[in-house]
Amino acid sequence: MPAGEKTRVIAESTFLTAMMVFLGVVGLSFPPLFFIVFLFIPLPLIIFVRRYHIKYGLLALLIADTVIFGLAPELSSAWILIIYFNGLGLLYGLLFKNHIPAGRSIFIGACGASLLVLLAVFIVFTATGSSLFNLDQETRTLMLQSMEDYRRTGVLKGTSAEVQAELINKTVGIIELFIPGQLVVVVIAYACITYLLAHRIFVGWHYQVAPVPSFSKMRFPWYAVWGLIAGLSLALLGDLLFVSWLSKTGKNLLFVLFHVFLTLGLSVAIYYYRRLNLAVWTKFLLFFLVVFYFPMSMVILFLLGVVDTLVNLRSLSEEK
Repeated sequence: MPAGEKTRVIAESTFLTAMMVFLGVVGLSFPPLFFIVFLFIPLPLIIFVRRYHIKYGLLALLIADTVIFGLAPELSSAWILIIYFNGLGLLYGLLFKNHIPAGRSIFIGACGASLLVLLAVFIVFTATGSSLFNLDQETRTLMLQSMEDYRRTGVLKGTSAEVQAELINKTVGIIELFIPGQLVVVVIAYACITYLLAHRIFVGWHYQVAPVPSFSKMRFPWYAVWGLIAGLSLALLGDLLFVSWLSKTGKNLLFVLFHVFLTLGLSVAIYYYRRLNLAVWTKFLLFFLVVFYFPMSMVILFLLGVVDTLVNLRSLSEEK
């Protein structure tokens, strides 16, 4: 490597390492900013791996991780943050470097981010014995108190105190049951946004990158429905055999896939919303009905996503 280029690599690696350390320390020191930092902290590593050899990125990571661990006020969050952005940054950097199509890259990144977070939670549980998938006593008490305040407003008027208490406990139990699924859904969304941010940066720098397909053209392969079958089977089998972890795994898998197919259904709806030649007031009325009957709209969009996976509803319109 020429001396001038080596100097530039060292300067850029120093700057990007400082950016990762700054974002990491800010996210760990100010908990309200933790999930915002999740969006941006992989970007310096993605940029560096795309521009230079991965070995320089690994060296920058080693330095950044060491400093973040040294300055982190709480190690459990530091483990999660570092495992997540290390893995996702390297993964997206290599995908951009090898010009992998955007749709496939987003899918790989979403799956990789989910596995990375679950791995981080497992490592924290192994090291500390505390599970991030269970509500601590303070959070549980706060939620029970909030539900109790909600009950006092008179919403549950006409029901006995025992029924109200049981309803409150079941609500808190449902929230705790789907903590893993909620975490995975959030991480998938963050991984997709991070890819789009990195893609926008590279386009602005006139790098050759694969174009991002239109959201309304998003499709899943037909065998994606086997995820729903697997989740339902695990949930039913776990309930039948009284194996709580098996039932919880199946239900959380269904929770994640519900949001995935809901997004696909929204893609189909947007496609036809744009394609159909309707009057403006008609489109506004449809939008109003979707918002007003929101729970029913979510079910319809989910079913649209499932059916589109098997039939490709958009091809029916294109064939006419």
